[in-house]
Amino acid sequence: MKIKTALLAFMLAALPASCMPVATTELALPTVAVPTDLPPATSTSTSAPTNIPSPTCTSIPGYNDIFLEALGTDETSCLPDKTRQGIGLYVYSLDSDQELVSINADVPFLFASAFKGPVLVYFLKSCKKYWGTTIPEWNGYFQDMDAANNIDLYSSEEYKDKLVAYLSDVTNWDSIESFSVTNRASVNGEAGLLDQRYFILAQVHNMVTQSNNVAAGLVLNFVYENCLADQSTDPIEQECGSSNAITEFNHWFNEFSHIEYEDGEQRRGLYSFDIVTSIDENGYAYDTRMPTYGLVDNCAVRNAFLDCSSDFPSRKAWTARDLFKFYYSLFHMDDETVKAAAMGILKIDEPGIARGYLKNMARKMNAEVMSKNGVSGFVFADAGIMEYQGHFYVISTLSYNAVRSMVALYGQYNTSGDPVGDEKGLLQELIESSLIPR
Repeated sequence: MKIKTALLAFMLAALPASCMPVATTELALPTVAVPTDLPPATSTSTSAPTNIPSPTCTSIPGYNDIFLEALGTDETSCLPDKTRQGIGLYVYSLDSDQELVSINADVPFLFASAFKGPVLVYFLKSCKKYWGTTIPEWNGYFQDMDAANNIDLYSSEEYKDKLVAYLSDVTNWDSIESFSVTNRASVNGEAGLLDQRYFILAQVHNMVTQSNNVAAGLVLNFVYENCLADQSTDPIEQECGSSNAITEFNHWFNEFSHIEYEDGEQRRGLYSFDIVTSIDENGYAYDTRMPTYGLVDNCAVRNAFLDCSSDFPSRKAWTARDLFKFYYSLFHMDDETVKAAAMGILKIDEPGIARGYLKNMARKMNAEVMSKNGVSGFVFADAGIMEYQGHFYVISTLSYNAVRSMVALYGQYNTSGDPVGDEKGLLQELIESSLIPR
């Protein structure tokens, strides 16, 4: 299963000088501060980054063959790269704008909770007045007496100083309610109303770090109801049904990630987010109705890969390349404040279901990863930006009924996320070998 180091060195040596990775500085993830000259978020139609460079190098020959040999192929497979199991993989060097591995990268797979990483950035870009403590919109909202329940304390300079210091560290967002309790106003010696203006930040935090499904639905609705000055008016979008929290998110994702479709092409994305089935501690299944129940995007109807079967159509699909394009756009954002906040939350690694393959591998490698995973039944997804010894990569994997392939790629881990055995996965071998002196 291991990649031969000598072969990797040979392939890297064959790269032209313009494609070689260059030294980069470590990602700075400071406390959040927003430049004062940023315009307020208005609508999803103007949210796409404009400075995204185009990749300048072609893919490296040989990497795909090494990975395919290890993953296993079958000529009877319905997948374009003939893998035995349902796996989509895309690996990219951000240092050199170089595609490293692309296997079934354009096959739609179910993404499970991996969509919550994009929802995080959607919120951060659209709703700055709830967290961007140095912009005029945040200050105006803070001083709005109606929003503050006409309680003088909640618009005072003393309270503002405490709140700004607290919100500036994104790791505090999950306990914003505790902050409000500690700093609540009192009336005639009795506890007054809590300041609930920023409680949505706890939902944003838990949506990513604990993969909370209800929180994701609440955040989607919150952005739609509170942060969009106007909904999208693209004529194509009008064909997808009335504007709602789902259609606006999909519209934003495609613009932000620079994903384009041909006329008549079925689009991918979040078709709906209605009911989530979970398993309790006794092994019994139960359903939870999401806050976005009943909302659909009639254009996001591309079916996902399900073991080459078309008998059970399943929407809510992206490709490995789609998620790569999202994280590529995030890495190249002009708005460093949104980028720092997103990276700060995406890198949080807490025990639980949100601790996926990428975070497990990163701990094993002493690397840092800004990622969001997804797990649902036979579906395993993971995607994000990895920083290893000053070099940056995007790794995107989507799979269905392919646990053996995921283990081959990432290595094996127990339920706590600790490595099982010493054997490295293909991706660790690749990333470590790509740092051979040139």
